[in-house]
Amino acid sequence: MSPIADGGKGFYDYYLTDSAYVGKYWCYKLEFKPKRVQELAFKGEMWINDTTYAVHRIEAGIAQGANLNFVESFKVQQEYEQVQNEVWMLTKDELVVDLNAKKDTGKPNKNKVQGLYGRRTATYQNFEINAFQSDEFYSGAEEVVMDIAPLSLGADYWDTHRHVPLSAKEYAIYHMVDTMKSIPRFRTYLDIVNTVVTGYYPLNYLELGPYFTIYSFNPVEGHRFRMGARTSSLFSKTLEFEAYGAYGTKDQEFKFSFGGRGFISKEPRMILGAYFKRDIEQLGQSTNAFRQDNILSSAFRRTPNNKLTLVDEYRVQLEREWFMGFSSSLMLLHRTLYARGTLAYVGFDDERQPQLINSITTAEVVFGTRFAFKEKYVSGDFTRVSLGTRFPVLSVQYTHGFKGLLNGAYDYTNLLARVQQRVQVGALGFFRYTLTTGKVFGTLPYPLLIIHAGNETFYNTEGSFNTMNFFEFISDRFVSGELDHHFDGLFFNRVPFFRKLKWREVVGAKAVWGSLDDKNRNEMELLPFMYDLSGGPFVEVSAGIENIFKFIRVDAVRRIAYLDHPNTKLWAFRFMMNVTF
Repeated sequence: MSPIADGGKGFYDYYLTDSAYVGKYWCYKLEFKPKRVQELAFKGEMWINDTTYAVHRIEAGIAQGANLNFVESFKVQQEYEQVQNEVWMLTKDELVVDLNAKKDTGKPNKNKVQGLYGRRTATYQNFEINAFQSDEFYSGAEEVVMDIAPLSLGADYWDTHRHVPLSAKEYAIYHMVDTMKSIPRFRTYLDIVNTVVTGYYPLNYLELGPYFTIYSFNPVEGHRFRMGARTSSLFSKTLEFEAYGAYGTKDQEFKFSFGGRGFISKEPRMILGAYFKRDIEQLGQSTNAFRQDNILSSAFRRTPNNKLTLVDEYRVQLEREWFMGFSSSLMLLHRTLYARGTLAYVGFDDERQPQLINSITTAEVVFGTRFAFKEKYVSGDFTRVSLGTRFPVLSVQYTHGFKGLLNGAYDYTNLLARVQQRVQVGALGFFRYTLTTGKVFGTLPYPLLIIHAGNETFYNTEGSFNTMNFFEFISDRFVSGELDHHFDGLFFNRVPFFRKLKWREVVGAKAVWGSLDDKNRNEMELLPFMYDLSGGPFVEVSAGIENIFKFIRVDAVRRIAYLDHPNTKLWAFRFMMNVTF
């Protein structure tokens, strides 16, 4: 909460302590501090111009005891200048952050701490206020367009074009960073950090991994061993190849995948990829869940992982970003599914007698589009991590399957739409919601219908129902909703013991409504553990504590409906690891 935000008096105490000239402006000095300990608020001072009441200068830092992780200190200093009558603009913005994984107690030789300092300084000049511009200037969705690529200009350019020259201390920092890059021990440290974050260990032109899939186990494959690699940015910054091989000691089948992707262009961003794989999949699993060959998925299971599918898949995909936050994709997909474990494909002959089906083949065209207004990213060479947006994120996917094309067995259409958003609500924390709806047109067997995302591990998975089993509910049309609210210590911060622990409260609810048409129910026999949602919506609610030891969250989850289904419980406890500030 900013000290100059509307409603700031509900979070800050303000003190008028001085008045003086700051530069050529007569200003009042206003000091501020949080009303309550551990609230996410600032402590500092600001100088307010006496005639316009504009902020001329502000210095602020996170108050001691704030409910933050890894941040030892956070300081910001901003300066504003009057560029026209009644118009003040930001001219200098300085930010310094001290990050430490362990708290520095300040006692010598008591707790050695290695951390990071982050510093950012931005200056602004040459403002144009209310200047006339052509329609072309305002065309397009981007608010800011860079005429140059800053990192491509080199140090000599910036030495002559900086508004403020580098100080001797700043020059020393640049030299120190360049020197550290050449130290083997430091480079090894960076490689380890990179491996933990990305899952891949860099080795010149290759990256080996992901490390968490090297070994896993399940009742179908037995002990599974996997080795994979992809090319690194040293090989190419515009082309990437990857491949892996895996083997199960029980099924004694070799699985593998290979493919690659490359930039057609970077402005606009356009990537073409082609892949083949033959491997085991868990249908009906959330995209946010651990992949089924992750060792953690094997170790933290609550039921045997025996509802698996062997998939042969050919995929060609084109991704295109039209402007920042708006992208589309076109995918050609050919898949052949083979039931494994307790799954079986039991169809019917002309006389409605059961018959076992060996495989199901589909040939699809998938078109997807996603719009996230003012979304920001942290970008690597190929992958990008979203920093989010305060606006709703909309996504739509259209899939059409072709019967007879490349032995495709069914003709169908699948529509899916989703909206999700993170909403900040001041001192109450924030909440996130997701609304999804979909419908299948055509007559299909259960593996091609909507298999609602279950979770058979003890790990809390976003986007799935944590008390629902895999393949428990099948639909051909549905509407689902997910809501979780994070109070960020709103209540615990008022209790001395919990205030010291820095625990934070979270509550949530999930529900899905759906139906299954008789024509789809009769296309392939549903197995005994499969159901529809004709008895009403499936609902679960949860309450939990997050930020335990700074990265653990534990939830108590209550299943509300369909309590008579086998292998289900009224209450469940789930945990997850989530590193937040």
